[in-house]
Amino acid sequence: MTLTKQMWIAITLVITLTFVSGFLVSSISARNYYQEQLRVKNIDNATAIALTLTPIEKDPITVELILASQFDTGHYSSIKLLDAEGEELVVKESEATEDIVPEWFKRIIGFDVPVGVAQVQDGWNQYGTVYVESQSDYALVALWRVFLWLFFWFSLIAVVSGVIGSVLMRLVNKPLGVVVAQAEAIGERRFIMSEEPKTTEFKRLVVAMNRLTERVRSMLEAEATKLSEVQKKTQLDEVTGVANRSYFMKLLSARLSRDEFCQDTLFILHIKELGQLNANLGRPQVDQYLKDLVGHITTYLNEDSKDFAGFYIGRLKGSDIAIMLTDAVNSEETLKRLQEYCLKQSPELVSSPVLFCGRYFVNGEQQSSLLSSIDQMIVDMEQERKTLNFSKQSTFNLLFKGSSDWYQAIQKAIVQHKISTQHYPVLMLNGETFHQEAMFRIELDGRQFPAGSVIGWAKRLGLLSAIDVRITELAIASIKAEKQPVAVNISLSTLLDGNSYSQIMQVLERTDAEICKLLSFEVDEYAALKEPALLASFTAMAKYFSVTVGLQEVSHHLINVKEVERLGLEYLKISAVLVNDIASEDSQLILRSICNLGSSLGSILIATGVNENTNISLLESLGFEAVTGPAVQKVLK
Repeated sequence: MTLTKQMWIAITLVITLTFVSGFLVSSISARNYYQEQLRVKNIDNATAIALTLTPIEKDPITVELILASQFDTGHYSSIKLLDAEGEELVVKESEATEDIVPEWFKRIIGFDVPVGVAQVQDGWNQYGTVYVESQSDYALVALWRVFLWLFFWFSLIAVVSGVIGSVLMRLVNKPLGVVVAQAEAIGERRFIMSEEPKTTEFKRLVVAMNRLTERVRSMLEAEATKLSEVQKKTQLDEVTGVANRSYFMKLLSARLSRDEFCQDTLFILHIKELGQLNANLGRPQVDQYLKDLVGHITTYLNEDSKDFAGFYIGRLKGSDIAIMLTDAVNSEETLKRLQEYCLKQSPELVSSPVLFCGRYFVNGEQQSSLLSSIDQMIVDMEQERKTLNFSKQSTFNLLFKGSSDWYQAIQKAIVQHKISTQHYPVLMLNGETFHQEAMFRIELDGRQFPAGSVIGWAKRLGLLSAIDVRITELAIASIKAEKQPVAVNISLSTLLDGNSYSQIMQVLERTDAEICKLLSFEVDEYAALKEPALLASFTAMAKYFSVTVGLQEVSHHLINVKEVERLGLEYLKISAVLVNDIASEDSQLILRSICNLGSSLGSILIATGVNENTNISLLESLGFEAVTGPAVQKVLK
């Protein structure tokens, strides 16, 4: 029960008690007063009638006229004259009047007035006895009206007091609401600061909560600083700040070794005659030139990302900058636009040409053959004096001729509900199920394809968000049937699509809260980096419906997510690139820093890509609490 409701109850009880006690005191006093007045009136009137009748001739008609005139001139209930033997001589009684006083009120207040009695003499003999009973209904009506008047005013006072009290209570409780919101935020793994209220008691509480939040924030900053230092030392190129050769090769290897089908793209930007540039311009100016080039590439890929899910940039050697686009389509056009953008931003590239080349690759391909084919493309470009070359060879794009055919096929699969899900377990280190990952399958042209086969085209054609809505519906249906928690990946396209965003909310509104508690939404780290405010809004919406939110494909970029402490992330799925390289001391340092950062956020740490060679004991010592991957059930036996 809220404090405001309790206040209303207290006001009602106080006003009711005051009303009842005030009414009883005033009514009893008035009743006693009226009762005494009526008693005296009965006696006086009976005596007056007896004195009037005693000296006159006792003619029956005269006696009756005298009593009738007396009865008509006063408010009497009855006047009776009885003879010495008790027989009625004259009886006058009032007729029943309209009664506005309820019976319950009469029973509570009812008068008990003695009848006035006087003797009538006839000489020395007793002629009879007069009994006079005055009318008390008028007094009851008066008291009833007093009751109504008191009830009205006390009720009005109660309402006014309640309204004023509610307003005051809101003002007083406003700081308390802020404290409650802050406490709830901490419970949801979100750490926010609150303004200090003027109320002394609340101020002390808010100060304590803010200290706790500030302590957590300091821990996050400290862990982020450690992670940044380790990252710079082990993963980043000193000049450009992008991935160094070792780390980029690990990223590439992870994509090539995926179990799920994926079609990615590798671009290589080869800077011709870098040694000559160093000799002519000097090392510092060339380094700045490389930084600017990488900056232009990053800016362009962030702005024009409709044809791929994510990207990674690395420096393989002094003269080669590598770009990997994940789940990519239409990459030849992307490479052309990238070259045009870089030439526009850096006109000096015309006199110091950069060769832009690239090709698609799929999982299962050998890394050495992929890089060798790229090297051969560079050699051919130098001989042919070309600055742009893209290999159109692709193992999957030939399924449909163009974007129109792709659109019709994917749209047909969505409309005809030819999308299904396959679940992969995420297990706690004790073997218990944390949740099931729902990965979608789609039927195209009568054949089943994994998610990686169509994500690129679905994103480019604006259909990925519709797929996310459908997968959410399938996950909820699975939870209802199996009563097991399920996680669904939500793409950045869905977060940016207001219509699909609204559809997901409508699905959650139609779903019982107990079912929603078993549902989780996962968002890529890339989406958190690119749209932190949008992710914060989505997370708040999900938590409103009791749905948990986690981050997947987490790497060292977590430190760059703005106000990550406000997101309330339930869990973090750490990239398989880092987990598969756990034997390396550098990777262990990064994993430990990420785990410490995640623990400060109150998030569960999940290692992905676990294979048969993964050291589970080492993962546990680093701070991981759950694992997933192709061999997760084997390694936990």
